[in-house]
Amino acid sequence: MTERKRGKRGQNEGSIFKRADGQWCAQVNLGYEDGRRKRKYLYGATRTEVAKKMTKVHRDLQQGMPVRTGRVTVETLLTRWLEDIVKPTLNTTTYLTYRQRATTHLIPALGRVVLERLSVQDVQRFIARQSAKGLARNTIDGQITTLKGALSYAMRDNLIARSVATLVNLPAVDEREKATLSPDEARRFLAAARGNRMENLFWLFLTTGLRLSEARGLMWDDIDWAEGTLAVRRQIQQYEGANHIGKPKSASGNRVIPLAPVAIAALRRQEGLVAEERRQMGPRWQEWNLIFPSPVGKPFGDSTLKCTMDRVLNRAKMPHYSPHQLRHSAATFMVAANVNPKIAMDVLGHSTVEMTLKRYQHVTAPMRRTVAEGMESLLGADESTA
Repeated sequence: MTERKRGKRGQNEGSIFKRADGQWCAQVNLGYEDGRRKRKYLYGATRTEVAKKMTKVHRDLQQGMPVRTGRVTVETLLTRWLEDIVKPTLNTTTYLTYRQRATTHLIPALGRVVLERLSVQDVQRFIARQSAKGLARNTIDGQITTLKGALSYAMRDNLIARSVATLVNLPAVDEREKATLSPDEARRFLAAARGNRMENLFWLFLTTGLRLSEARGLMWDDIDWAEGTLAVRRQIQQYEGANHIGKPKSASGNRVIPLAPVAIAALRRQEGLVAEERRQMGPRWQEWNLIFPSPVGKPFGDSTLKCTMDRVLNRAKMPHYSPHQLRHSAATFMVAANVNPKIAMDVLGHSTVEMTLKRYQHVTAPMRRTVAEGMESLLGADESTA
């Protein structure tokens, strides 16, 4: 039931009323099309806000400007947002990720819903179904983040008054999703990786928290040996069957990272390893000037890294972690070691301190005590045996 505001408006001017959920709504008649009445619905938090929107619509009508009706579906919105906003302004991998979430999950489930009728309950039921399928919390969170982006665009375009995706409850985070290596596991993992071709890369992941795409894009001129720093200037993403060089994930991703002595030692070992592989490959070597190339010089693949990491974890008799969890482990170590959150934010390439603290607030007091002396002692580094 809706509670209509008293008073009449002129014929075809429309009406303003307050909905049961507290939102104000204006209904504007746009005439007839193919024998059917067309209406435009406007929403706002107050009657005044809605009245102003109604006045603008009437002015547009008088000037002969086209006025959109409210029959935009969620599918239409997602498609328009992806092509008009995401594709031109964000990097290609982000666009492809959002598109995959939309086409695989959001559109099949919600695409036919008329945008103005999309409710909190619709989105909550979508989350429940995704959770029942066994999808991880992080996966569902990514899908809802995509929907939020499209709905925010719809709000700016005056298609809806609020984003229902901001009002839903997400499932509890599975503790396995937050799992990171403990300090003891980090030592065991690095010991098991000794002699492996990717050993030096694992050292860098655990001491710097680099993203996989950032590590793949590192080149030798990114190292300042005198200062002991590493500049993150690019990333290499793999999609559509090819390697693509691009800028870091965000402006904060473009950064200079201070290197621990064990990280510098790992890079020195890597320098020798690459020089020897280049010599052995001869004319078959594909020169990309990468610090961590494949055995023929080009960027290494995701599957290669994962398979290598799985073998090392099996050798160490440890649970299976993903490469991305090495980044989370490094971040956890920094927070646990009482590294200033602002410095940790800069090293990790986060955009805000709040992001760093929120993501790693689960660090326990025992771990803090274990790594209180810092990253070097945390990893139990002994350069003479590393």
